[in-house]
Amino acid sequence: EDERPVQQAARMLGLQIEDLKKCMLVRKITVGKDLVETPQRGEQANAARDSLSKYIYMQLFVWAVESLNQTLKVDSSSKSRTSETQALGILDIAGFESFEHNSLEQLLINLCNEHLQQFFNNFVFRSELEDYAK
Repeated sequence: EDERPVQQAARMLGLQIEDLKKCMLVRKITVGKDLVETPQRGEQANAARDSLSKYIYMQLFVWAVESLNQTLKVDSSSKSRTSETQALGILDIAGFESFEHNSLEQLLINLCNEHLQQFFNNFVFRSELEDYAK
């Protein structure tokens, strides 16, 4: 197989190639006091790869938004704004899309949509509960 993708991923993540391959191709199971390592089946290895990819994209997205929001922070002594901070909000009204090959931008948009949907659901349900409590 072509190992260039795993070599590139390991380099970008600052990992040894064999360590990255092992974390996706071998699962560890604790049996009693023993730790048993067993090879992953193809679909399990693919799921591990996909999960790692999604986690990396999620962390990159969180980092990007937090960095931008930190950059947008307004000096509290400034008279030009009444609030202490500004915040970056991202909204894609087109919704979730799934392509055979997603670009980074599309994955970030999809992740943002998931977070917006979760926020909306929590807000609506909390508001409904408060209305019923009255």
